[in-house]
Amino acid sequence: MEKKVLNPFLKRVKVLMNDFDWSQTRLASEADVRETTVRSWFSRNTYPTVDDAHSIADALNTTVDYLMTGDDPQRKFEDPLIAEMIDYLEGLTANQLQQTYGMLKLAKAISLTEAKKEDHAASKRA
Repeated sequence: MEKKVLNPFLKRVKVLMNDFDWSQTRLASEADVRETTVRSWFSRNTYPTVDDAHSIADALNTTVDYLMTGDDPQRKFEDPLIAEMIDYLEGLTANQLQQTYGMLKLAKAISLTEAKKEDHAASKRA
């Protein structure tokens, strides 16, 4: 049985999926794309729509340009703090990355909750 060669876009997506330890199901969920659509790209070796390509790039924390051309994905991050964070994250194990991601999600949820409380308090004063 001959192994299917993926187009360059899907090859890059697959590499990033492996880096994140994501399945096609997880990619579909993170990119807010139907799972059957993702499976179809890989089984038919087709390119996604422009909108889906942007959703995939955002989910994989890269750019459509990188997925299409292979140019360095770090270009998306011109902020020095983000670049430093990426350098730090690249040295973590998969388990450490999952734990860090969980902490970031929790911090965001707390921040959003605090912001809602402040908005509610401000609306009561008005």
